[in-house]
Amino acid sequence: MGRRRLEASSRRKSLSSPDPHSRLVRTLLTATRLWLPLAIAAVGAVFTVWGHGRSNIAAVGVSLLIVALTVWLINWLFRMSVESNREREEEEEARRFFERTGQWPDDAGS
Repeated sequence: MGRRRLEASSRRKSLSSPDPHSRLVRTLLTATRLWLPLAIAAVGAVFTVWGHGRSNIAAVGVSLLIVALTVWLINWLFRMSVESNREREEEEEARRFFERTGQWPDDAGS
């Protein structure tokens, strides 16, 4: 009975969280992190130039430039958060190693 539950939970996990190293995931991340803000900024720049800086179209263009910057900033903040979590996990692992051995991982080899 427990084995079936474990298999079902692992199957659900594999469906809900795809492999982070798969080609599709990397492509979507690149599109979201790089190409989406660039595309929004390009459209914003075109609208700004097309509106000659004096019409509502130019205002929409400037707004799109701000949106592109916001999308890029949110992506950057998310990456910094993930990196911070990774560093925190490494620090916790080093503390557990210290508790077991009495030495820090960097000092263990010397």
